[in-house]
Amino acid sequence: MKQLLGFIRKEFRHIFRDPRTMIILFGIPIVQLLLFGYVITTEIKDARIAILDKSHDEVTREITHKLLSSGYFKLDAMLDNEGQIDNIFRQGNVKEVVVFQDDFGKRLKRDGQANVQVIADASDPNTAQLLSNYTNAIVQDYLQKKFVNYKIPLEIKPQVRMLFNESLVGAFMYVPGTMALILIIISAMMTSITIVREKEMGTMEILLVSPLKSHHIIIGKVTPYLILSVINAVTIVILGNLVFGVPVRGSLILLMFVVILYIMLALSLGILISTIAASQFSAMFVSIMHLCCQRCCFPVSFIQSIICRWCCRCCRISCRPAGSSKL
Repeated sequence: MKQLLGFIRKEFRHIFRDPRTMIILFGIPIVQLLLFGYVITTEIKDARIAILDKSHDEVTREITHKLLSSGYFKLDAMLDNEGQIDNIFRQGNVKEVVVFQDDFGKRLKRDGQANVQVIADASDPNTAQLLSNYTNAIVQDYLQKKFVNYKIPLEIKPQVRMLFNESLVGAFMYVPGTMALILIIISAMMTSITIVREKEMGTMEILLVSPLKSHHIIIGKVTPYLILSVINAVTIVILGNLVFGVPVRGSLILLMFVVILYIMLALSLGILISTIAASQFSAMFVSIMHLCCQRCCFPVSFIQSIICRWCCRCCRISCRPAGSSKL
């Protein structure tokens, strides 16, 4: 036991005295968390739009104000005629143009309906779809609140409720996925590279003829990365809550149990990679290929190729979707 503890202390010293390893273990996780939380997001804020108001009445002004005060849109220009629409889209700044027809308010009060044309830049289809949905929802919300007692033909209005992430905040999806990504990097990649490096340098034979048993060598190699991975996981949970407001409404004990189970599976994967890899480069390559098969931030159903989807389902470790995302 004393020999095992001494071997583990030696591995910690090897890790802490290597600046590149320290950057990978502690620098990259923080950068990835901030990058995925702030930069890579599916949320839309302050999208530039243009308004073509042919009516210039109280109703169109109120709808315009409601659109701009929602936080999703930012006014880029007020257009005078339809001939300006094509030119403003070609400039590349405006993502959507909202066109109100003539006598919009009068038609709405007299006939119970009026037309709003939403023209979106579909060079980015996902953004165009989101913007049009936001615009439609804001207009419908205005009409329901403005004309509460107004009699209109019967219609069915579906009530949609988003569970677990009502505001569709992107960080709530990316932060748990980033945790899984970081733990895979630290546990699988670093473990496999460390063991393969021993074989490349010829020090593995020295360890094998030492008084240490083979399982002690494996335990001594993976224990530092197990402890450091748990520290990284706790750091990510704290930063996710303090910086991005990601709540943990479930059991923290259960979350830590799932995290440790995930780390142990990743460490086992790292050991497996180290047995088949002949060099550090090949160990890193196999680890990166496995990262590509993870559904850390995106579901496997997004992948169109049947063969790639099958490979992902075979290679992934799926504790993260069942654990951290639900907690």
